[in-house]
Amino acid sequence: MNNIQSQLNTSVTAVLVLFSALWAIAQEPSQPFVSELSISVNQTYVADDNTEDRMGFGFGAYHISRTQSAARLLVGLEYNQTNQFKQRVITGRLSDESNIDYRFHEITSPIGVRFQFGGETQFLADLGGTLGLIVNSTEKGTLNYLDTSGPGNPERREKTFEDKSVNGPLLGSWVGVGIKIPVQNVNVILRSDFRYNFNQKPIGDDGWEETIKLNYFRINLGIQL
Repeated sequence: MNNIQSQLNTSVTAVLVLFSALWAIAQEPSQPFVSELSISVNQTYVADDNTEDRMGFGFGAYHISRTQSAARLLVGLEYNQTNQFKQRVITGRLSDESNIDYRFHEITSPIGVRFQFGGETQFLADLGGTLGLIVNSTEKGTLNYLDTSGPGNPERREKTFEDKSVNGPLLGSWVGVGIKIPVQNVNVILRSDFRYNFNQKPIGDDGWEETIKLNYFRINLGIQL
């Protein structure tokens, strides 16, 4: 347990240090530290025979360099909550979990390039990578097991449970498109993107492993300051 806690603390420290360095690199003295704010809704893209997609939400702050070229550096810091549902996960020879809702709380830093085209109303295309951390996650469902504590044949029992799920660092990529519309003194940003995380988190017990995939679509509404 101490070793796991130490690894988690190290991961958190490393991610925070990298976030600070990236923000410092992106900052320009002639423009505000935060140049874009947004809120978002998301839906996971992980469905298979055992998994269903669910909706979540998030928000973010971004620094976008104001150069005259069409390509601009984008660095951000986001919170994203994503959700998914699994019908069954085998946890051992005599037990399994069913009807499980997973909820993940992620802190993510997207790093990439934004391409802008057009006049006052502009079309946007984003491309880059993401570095993040699952800071907390939970699973809720039903635990089914064979009770072998009594005499005679084992009895099948079930009980609801709530527990912590997987945590740890994330590495991924993203691509998105959008539009920027001037409205009075601000620019309104409407964009969509797809997040793909390379990490697949293992769950279950030895010999019956499942994996959690953390891929999702987002629709973002924001303002550029």
